[in-house]
Amino acid sequence: MTQANTEADITKKLRLNIEKRKNQIEKIISFTARVTAELGEVRDKKRDNPNHITRELKDFRGFDFYYSSGESCLGNLFSGGETIRVMYNRNGPGILRDMKEVFSAHFQFYTANLDNCRVYNFDKNEEWQVCLKYIMKNYKRLAKQKEKEKLKKLQQELLDIEKRQKMEKFLENAKRLGL
Repeated sequence: MTQANTEADITKKLRLNIEKRKNQIEKIISFTARVTAELGEVRDKKRDNPNHITRELKDFRGFDFYYSSGESCLGNLFSGGETIRVMYNRNGPGILRDMKEVFSAHFQFYTANLDNCRVYNFDKNEEWQVCLKYIMKNYKRLAKQKEKEKLKKLQQELLDIEKRQKMEKFLENAKRLGL
């Protein structure tokens, strides 16, 4: 085998790996934007730049998602764009939160490709990638489940408040009667 063939094979393999990675990154960015918009909470909104919004979704099936959009060159080292961070808890959802950043990138959202995307972290451990693929594939069902859990928790909090108010009223009544 000649050196030219070897170099061609290496180039071909590298080209395939680049395309595969770009595809993964596009899916992660798209999913993070979607999940933070639909289920996340707004954490920061700049007054001087109403387009700059930071959203986060914590503890979604063992992941935390952060999406910062509309960054300006004044508020960031970059010349505008979006920043994504994905954190993963190897212990699973809600258990001993030991979060590790597994993906982070900065990109221009308005462009149609990732030629200007800068990936700062892409953890090579496949565990988080497999878990994230599962979440992306089953997102609608998992999102409904998360909303049900949220509603159940809110209902329980309301019941607790109601019980506390009844107890306070009961104790107030006892105090009024000199007990």
